[in-house]
Amino acid sequence: GGENEAGLENDPSTPVNISALVGQLSHRFLEMWDFSSDTKTYLDKLSLFIARAYRPKTGMTQTLLFQEMEEVFGVFFSSPAYEELAQAKILGREVPFMIPWEGQASTAQEQVMSGKIDLIYEYAGRLYIADYKTDRIKKTELPEAAKQYHQQCRIYPEAVRRALQREVAGT
Repeated sequence: GGENEAGLENDPSTPVNISALVGQLSHRFLEMWDFSSDTKTYLDKLSLFIARAYRPKTGMTQTLLFQEMEEVFGVFFSSPAYEELAQAKILGREVPFMIPWEGQASTAQEQVMSGKIDLIYEYAGRLYIADYKTDRIKKTELPEAAKQYHQQCRIYPEAVRRALQREVAGT
């Protein structure tokens, strides 16, 4: 398959993992999103984005993607987190980092950690990090699901603190 505008391979012989695709496309959509925009206008922008970013052999996948992403953004755009972002000063999007990191106690080796931070922003004079998640989980599963991101919540603030010489108020 050929590569499209969003950089996603589109091989018609391979089954589409809708959840992974929703996650990838949601990140890319938010890379260009103006958080101070009126969220009532997002549906047209989302439809156009999907049409440009992902072109399967049939329109079925685009329709399903639109429905899934509409649900994700419908929840996100009405959340307190989004309300904060709408008033925040965005300092960086998809910010790559690479930092030395201590290995496990048993090896005592230094490792290099790298990644991309979805969003670094300032709100009320304090520094924050946001990382988009599109996982479907029940409220009762939230504590368990949060555990899988524990390491990320340790590394990202440390990378930002080292780079910007500022403490991170929250992740």
